[in-house]
Amino acid sequence: MHLPEKVMEIKNPRRILVLGRPDCDISRVVKGRLSTLFRALTSQQQHRLTDETALTGSAPTPDPSTGSLAGVTHEWDIRTAYYTADIPIWIDEITDVEAWKAEFLKPEAKEVVDALGAWIYCFDSSKQESENAGEEVTISEQAEQTMKAVDEVVKKACGIMWDGTKLAMDLTSRSVAL
Repeated sequence: MHLPEKVMEIKNPRRILVLGRPDCDISRVVKGRLSTLFRALTSQQQHRLTDETALTGSAPTPDPSTGSLAGVTHEWDIRTAYYTADIPIWIDEITDVEAWKAEFLKPEAKEVVDALGAWIYCFDSSKQESENAGEEVTISEQAEQTMKAVDEVVKKACGIMWDGTKLAMDLTSRSVAL
């Protein structure tokens, strides 16, 4: 295999937005392992991954004033034989899907949505609750509702030709070992 003489530096990469409810430990995804995170991607999109390859290797630090990860930025430093990139990972918490969607559908949010190359919705199926008290919600209903909201936001801001990735990850400890 012939390797390039000079490694390309990607200067302005698209961002990753990691979303989840406040009671979901989404910091595990940011600190977690690439092989787990990208297992769902097609083989064309995968790079050579091993179980030892950490996404960032460090957990994001919550905002000291709120204790929340909402609005926190973390960075993924990628170094391969072909390119290097420092990819910003933006973190947001969703307490109400409809209210979150309404904010992201506003015209002023288009710039944020345009900058994203991946949306990762994290949930913990052991902590699922309905927004309507007493109503049972299954994993697929909550994940589907949120992913439909993400899809609507992306289509409104970027149109149907958006070329990114959207993932939903169950972080229940028995389902994912990051």
